[in-house]
Amino acid sequence: WADLVEDADVDALLLESVGYECLLQVVQRCRDHITTQTEAQRDLEEKFQQQRAFQLEDDAQEQAWVLSLCGGRPESSATKGPAAEVTAMRCLIYFHHIRSPAKRSAIVRWAGELRLGGYSKIGYPGVVVVEGDQEDVKEYIRRLQLLRWKQMVVRGEECEKIAVEPRGCAAAAVDGRRKFPCGFEEFGPEGMSALADACRRAGLTELFLTCMKIYPKAK
Repeated sequence: WADLVEDADVDALLLESVGYECLLQVVQRCRDHITTQTEAQRDLEEKFQQQRAFQLEDDAQEQAWVLSLCGGRPESSATKGPAAEVTAMRCLIYFHHIRSPAKRSAIVRWAGELRLGGYSKIGYPGVVVVEGDQEDVKEYIRRLQLLRWKQMVVRGEECEKIAVEPRGCAAAAVDGRRKFPCGFEEFGPEGMSALADACRRAGLTELFLTCMKIYPKAK
């Protein structure tokens, strides 16, 4: 009981009286202390629930807003006509964080719509690495920039010009030079090492290092 109330209060009671009456007063002090602590805990829980409700409402509004951005955008260059040359582009985008379920969904969805391959790493920091037709990658970046981010910056990019054979398809030409597997994969908050391994296997270690502002020396 003495741990539940101030030591000074207990000492004062012991000096004032001894025996049964003192014990009753100590018990009452303990009860008062427990009641105060319980009320304080209840207040904290109510505030937490209120903040959680506000957060859920904000998330729902953000999700609706993100979904509204998904329509009416230019289609992937895969559906466009033939060309003599096409440019493949790979880029790494750095974010302060990626947490919002709506934004995470948009990152994956838009990559699929634009036929981009790559990865995202959520949490702190957030990282997205993608490759595809240059026009599609630029459109992807443009869409992401429409969202609200604390920080979003393209830290690394590389481009590769590819000749398209006569009667060939530009999309097929890009597909033939892809370094990442087809599709888009999301890594969790602890997935930085997995992302580094994926870039290493693809021969894109230098591109990955740009997320830490480590850039290749000029040749």
